[in-house]
Amino acid sequence: RPPEPPDSKRRKVEDREEASSRPRTPSGSPPPREKKPQEMPPLPLSKPSEPPPLPSINQQQTAENQIQVHEPLSTVHQPESKPPPPQADVLDLLRRYPVMWQGHLMLKNELAAIQLHFLSGNVNLAQMSLPQSSDGTTPNLRISQRMRLEQTQLEGVERRIKNNNDHCLLLALPCGRDPIDVQSQTATLKNSLITYLLQKQEAGIINVQGPQVTNVLHIFPPCQFSQMHLSRVAPDLLSSASENCHLMIVIATV
Repeated sequence: RPPEPPDSKRRKVEDREEASSRPRTPSGSPPPREKKPQEMPPLPLSKPSEPPPLPSINQQQTAENQIQVHEPLSTVHQPESKPPPPQADVLDLLRRYPVMWQGHLMLKNELAAIQLHFLSGNVNLAQMSLPQSSDGTTPNLRISQRMRLEQTQLEGVERRIKNNNDHCLLLALPCGRDPIDVQSQTATLKNSLITYLLQKQEAGIINVQGPQVTNVLHIFPPCQFSQMHLSRVAPDLLSSASENCHLMIVIATV
């Protein structure tokens, strides 16, 4: 057979040397070659998940409005203290300041229904000076004169008030047949009588001729002089009357 080429001989020699250098098993056969681990294909990269969008301002306000705050049970079941009914206060005032007279107070062509509460002084002056009706009709008090609210004029009334026997102090409040009538009489007393006297800065004067003496009724609108004396003799009644229109009446002897 033809001679082998030198390259073929060189490869055989190298193969024998490589085989002799490999470790052998007890049977003398070379161990099997180790298999290279199969490489896993690369996983596709996923994008990081984006956070959910923040709620808008309107959504936040809506969520806040839905939150309910519950009160503690200790405060829910506590009974509330109720103030005393106002009717009790009114009845107490009526007992301490009784009604002496009811009728009409007239000024020019205007009249209003009033009731007079006794405050202090000589109660007999009120009984002698206030007109009474025997036929069931409503008696009237007509303002015929007026007095300026000046210091010189007020000093004479002040002297009478200092003597309990020489004066009778009354408080005039509007009255009526029912609540609607009381509202109507209140408006007339305020708009037609009190407003007129305040604008003129005057007090009404009524002269009452008795069998022996003449008594004078001084009718004062709300002013510094009247507030001073009402707060002195009936501060509790004044606090109730200050919310409504009222007049102070001083009956004095001449």
